[in-house]
Amino acid sequence: MSKIFKTIKKNFKSFFKSYTYRAKFIYTKYYEKLNIDNNSILIQSYEGSSISGNPYYLLKELCTNDKYKKYKKYVVANESKKDEIKNVISKYENVEVVIFHTKKYCKLLATAKYLINNSTFPVYFIKKEGQVYINTWHGTPLKTLGKSILAAPHEIGNTQRNFMMADYLIYPNKFTFNMMKKDYMLDNIFNGKYILTGYPRNEIFYDVENRNKIRKELGLENKKVVVYMPTWKGTLETKNVDEQIEYTIKVIKEMENKLSSEYVVYVKLHNYVTKVLDISTLDNIKLFPEGYETYEFLSIADCLITDYSSVFFDFMNTGKKIILYSYDYEEYITQRGMYLDYKKLPFSLTYNINDLINEITNINKYEDYKDIMKEYIEYDSISASYNLCNYIFNNEVSDNMEI
Repeated sequence: MSKIFKTIKKNFKSFFKSYTYRAKFIYTKYYEKLNIDNNSILIQSYEGSSISGNPYYLLKELCTNDKYKKYKKYVVANESKKDEIKNVISKYENVEVVIFHTKKYCKLLATAKYLINNSTFPVYFIKKEGQVYINTWHGTPLKTLGKSILAAPHEIGNTQRNFMMADYLIYPNKFTFNMMKKDYMLDNIFNGKYILTGYPRNEIFYDVENRNKIRKELGLENKKVVVYMPTWKGTLETKNVDEQIEYTIKVIKEMENKLSSEYVVYVKLHNYVTKVLDISTLDNIKLFPEGYETYEFLSIADCLITDYSSVFFDFMNTGKKIILYSYDYEEYITQRGMYLDYKKLPFSLTYNINDLINEITNINKYEDYKDIMKEYIEYDSISASYNLCNYIFNNEVSDNMEI
């Protein structure tokens, strides 16, 4: 009896102390008692840590096209990110920010007709009959996913169940389509529709007017803009970033000391790294400016530096230089695994800081990669968001789309 009492006491404490624990009870109540609101759309990006990527560009289309004027749009935000997200979406009307795991979030998750996500909804989510769930995912995978993640194949669960509940799974190429089906074991189980189409977030690379506007706003017309976007190394269970911070500080200092003033390097780092890294005293190294969606700002770059991030697939749309800086290649490859032969990618591959600096200073010298573009970004265009919304909401199929 004492064991049962301890369990009840523990759960009682969790209910009042943990909003995530409490949310599953609140969600269940709304799920059972409330009807679907046919004019509401809930949009979530990276568990509310930002409003970026595919969900942002779908939101933009839904807010600027009069076809979707009747819908009320809700954007999910973590409590710590709400002001940042409000700033990014302030230009759009009829949009409300809702805080992750709150009562309002649970209510919308249980009642919104349309649900858009580029990752996953919480473990307590169950799609109600009549809801329409669009999962866009967030990139062409270089690194292995699902059951093929060497260090953490057991983390597949909630992602797989989200995919199985979705009505539409969006993929930007056949390679991603095949890998996701295989490693999340969707064949003969998934009952929705796969859509091969341009990624909404990649349409911004075709907007020259926007690129020029941002460069002018930031006084970068005569600068060589370099973007550094390294991958966060870790699994859901391990968040030790000491080594990453050490190397990041080292490479940032070298770039600051060795690059001339004609270069400006903008860094986009994982939250775990950013909050302990102060670069405010540096002249040529800056964090991504606030007020711009990630890809909106990335589109102005003359060169991208990354390591194992799928962002390079998207940046190929620019035709500009891509540098892979992989100081920890041997260690990383044994823990994660890759779908492609990393060393055969047609980009500038570097393993040390000196070679990295040399590649940056030769910003216009790089191998042509048009052949690989045909395979991975064949559907991308400036109309990606328009086409996808037109299909989901109006059932009109674009020529640049396969269902």
